[in-house]
Amino acid sequence: MDAAARELCRAKINLFLDVVGRRADGFHEIVTVFHEIGLADDLEARALPGERGKVTIDVVAAGADVAAVPRDATNLAVRAASALLAESGAKDGVALRLEKRIPAGGGLGGGSADAAGALRAVNRLLALDASDADLERVALTLGSDVPFLVRGGTAIGRGRGEVLERVIATSRIGFVLLFPGFPVSTAAVYRALPATLPPRRDPRAVLDALAAGDADALARACSNALLAPALVVEPRLAAALGAARAAYGDRVHMSGSGSTLFVPAADPRVVPVPGFEFAAQTAV
Repeated sequence: MDAAARELCRAKINLFLDVVGRRADGFHEIVTVFHEIGLADDLEARALPGERGKVTIDVVAAGADVAAVPRDATNLAVRAASALLAESGAKDGVALRLEKRIPAGGGLGGGSADAAGALRAVNRLLALDASDADLERVALTLGSDVPFLVRGGTAIGRGRGEVLERVIATSRIGFVLLFPGFPVSTAAVYRALPATLPPRRDPRAVLDALAAGDADALARACSNALLAPALVVEPRLAAALGAARAAYGDRVHMSGSGSTLFVPAADPRVVPVPGFEFAAQTAV
């Protein structure tokens, strides 16, 4: 057994997101293009010998406000570690230390990234020998985008986002991330979708731009069906989007249900934009 296992818990952005139907279980059917980016939390796991099922967590600010990050059993990383310990029957517990850099509640999958990182770290720390498929199965019990973040990279997500088709992308495209300092409720955004969904769109242009490493084509191709309802749910988002577009033009897009905005760029440079709490340039 290793003394400690460390993982980078990388964020994701949704380069494309279309809502294509409603499900009987209350979720929506989506088609999305997940793309892992370099912005990441750091997670360390250490064993608690003989303390079966026990999971503790210490959360440290390392560039993001951690006030909204749970430090109890509701934290997704704790839930992930607990679920894997229970499934494996491991006799030891785990102490987690999480350094947060991904803004919470911004549509970047920060909590989901931490959960995926915890699954990988605990699996390695305690030599549980779970496969990626095993970890993705546990991940789905934690959230719709956690299975993607177990392996990261780039993938088309269907269903709730958990039916994954891995695709080849390029590392030549960077992104500017702009977080306005407030979250947007995912549930509220989905509730605000119109009764009649808009016509389906095709992610092919996004995939072609990624394969070619063409940042300009990607900026034209990105789209998000949740932007319009997000603007209804959170009026402050309109001002943030306007400020970002004043600086970056129509290259600005929203990740997930918001509120983080992103700008594809071959040479990403942060332009000062008033009203944003967090700005960063990143690539995979």
